[in-house]
Amino acid sequence: RNLGVLEPSESWTFAAGTSIAGSRTVIAIVNPDVVDTEVDVRVSAVELPLTLSLPSDGVVWVQVGGCADPPAPDCIPVAPDVTYSVTVDAGVGTPVVAEELVWFTETNVGVGAATVLGTSAPADEFIVPRLGSAADRAATFSFVNAGATGAVTVDVDVIGAGTVTQPEALQDVDFAANEPPEEL
Repeated sequence: RNLGVLEPSESWTFAAGTSIAGSRTVIAIVNPDVVDTEVDVRVSAVELPLTLSLPSDGVVWVQVGGCADPPAPDCIPVAPDVTYSVTVDAGVGTPVVAEELVWFTETNVGVGAATVLGTSAPADEFIVPRLGSAADRAATFSFVNAGATGAVTVDVDVIGAGTVTQPEALQDVDFAANEPPEEL
């Protein structure tokens, strides 16, 4: 389960996805508005966006990767083992809500499901809570600089037990605009 959203938005970004054999990824897009709209779904690994009609109070599901040949109209073909980001853009004045759903069946990452809400606004600071000691836990952060015109630089600070550390490998990391997601 996820926490939900505070409000719909005209744009949603999902920083990291990977087309994994044995998994299925869909982006569910909901139009809570009283007017119909169109949405563009852009996958960084694919040249052209997919444009879909989205009726008032309607939901569309867009599959990313794992498409048949030829792909269904609501499936964006992405080759296996490709890392990508997804951006959903709605018509001006018709905000939507977008959520990623992933099912894993007998893959190298296990069996299960995950849901992720996209980010509706870029930010220059995020706080990511995590429990456990450094000895038994690991974390991966995915970054994408979608829709920007230039590179951005990221610094990651680790806060714990009342101290702040700035690991050298996580300082001054540059991310080019409109490139596939990168992980730290």
